[in-house]
Amino acid sequence: MKLDITAKLFLILLAMSIAISATMGVVTRLSFKSQFLGYLSQQGLARVETLVPQLANAYQRNGNWNFLRENPRGWIEFLRYTARTPDTPDLASIHLRMVLLDEGRKYIVGYQQDVRDAIVRPIVVSGRTVGWLALRSLENTLTAADLRFQHRQLIASWLIGGSVALLAAFAALWLSRSLLTPMQRIATATQQLADGDYAIRIAPVSDDSVGRLARDFNRLAEKLQRNELLRRNFMADIAHELRTPLAVLRGEIEAIVDRVREPTPQAMQSLQAEVATLSQVVDDLYDLSLADIGALSYRMEPVDIGEVLQNTLDAFTNRFAALNLSVTGSIAAGLNVKADKHRIRQLFNNLFENMARYTQAPGRLRVECTRGINALEICFHDSGPGVPAEQRSHLFERFYRSESAANNSHTNSGAGLGLAICQKIVAAHGGTISANSSPFGGLLIAVQLPLPEATSIA
Repeated sequence: MKLDITAKLFLILLAMSIAISATMGVVTRLSFKSQFLGYLSQQGLARVETLVPQLANAYQRNGNWNFLRENPRGWIEFLRYTARTPDTPDLASIHLRMVLLDEGRKYIVGYQQDVRDAIVRPIVVSGRTVGWLALRSLENTLTAADLRFQHRQLIASWLIGGSVALLAAFAALWLSRSLLTPMQRIATATQQLADGDYAIRIAPVSDDSVGRLARDFNRLAEKLQRNELLRRNFMADIAHELRTPLAVLRGEIEAIVDRVREPTPQAMQSLQAEVATLSQVVDDLYDLSLADIGALSYRMEPVDIGEVLQNTLDAFTNRFAALNLSVTGSIAAGLNVKADKHRIRQLFNNLFENMARYTQAPGRLRVECTRGINALEICFHDSGPGVPAEQRSHLFERFYRSESAANNSHTNSGAGLGLAICQKIVAAHGGTISANSSPFGGLLIAVQLPLPEATSIA
């Protein structure tokens, strides 16, 4: 049977508390024997050393041991009055542990059992040993009070151990509620997320590591949900982008095959335009896939950015005029950077294509290319429609189109891949690209490419 983490934690804490309780019991027992009983034994030996000269004096006064022989009461009275002070008690019933023996080690008075394991001290009078004082081992002469004290100490240690075990149980329950339960919710939510439920969220209940983990999970779920939405929109957009030119191609080809239409240069030009549209979508997807794996090739060499920008703008001039878009430019000459000329031209083509697709007629466009402190700055202005500030940060995400672009009906709005490719190209050149509000009322796309001097300094 597999145990969950709550049961495992409880059993671990319980086992630890039992081990601690057992250790405390053993340590208490050993401490009682080695320290407390040792202390009593030392006290007993000190009393023996005190009694030996007093017994010698008593023998000398009486001439023999008859005053104590078979006289337990007299023996107890002697021990009491020969104590250090009249109030000194007999620690651990020392009178029960002492035995007085004559010179031949025969019993006189005191403890009557076997004294072979006792500590013995001679009683000397005038240089002659007249008797012996024996002290029995403490362990063999413990009284009921001593045993009760030892038993109480053992019970106290077990009570402490039991209290520790009970506290461990409460600690396990508290941990399961405050730590493990949120972790189990996160685990359950993770399983749901793995099963495709991207709308799942976890309400953070604290500001500790578990709460931060819940918030990180929510951010992950939000990103996955947005990516899933983009993926679905992309599938719909790509299907639309491919379906329209394919439908035109199929209709035109069927009409020519059925001799409904003649293969005139105009018909061939229409077919060629649809094929170009399909090729552009496929090429964009291919470039993005190469950029994702770092395989998009770049051949870096000195490039006059102003010249490439002007040539690209000239190629779009007629198209802009046909769309009733006026264009002005301020492009400085001699702005050389180390770049891939083909990719830079692709960058400009995508940005001009973006302006042509989304700027409403009659409209106004402006292109600026100037030298900054450490970078070459290229700005593309249009007159609108503008893009809300909350949407601008998503413009460079693949397949993303703003609401104004999605609702644009005057032209084909594309699949939303151009700006994503632009960002990849600019990043490969060590530059930045951003979207802001244009003073003309539309969108401003700003590109910064590092100058050779700035690159060498870095």
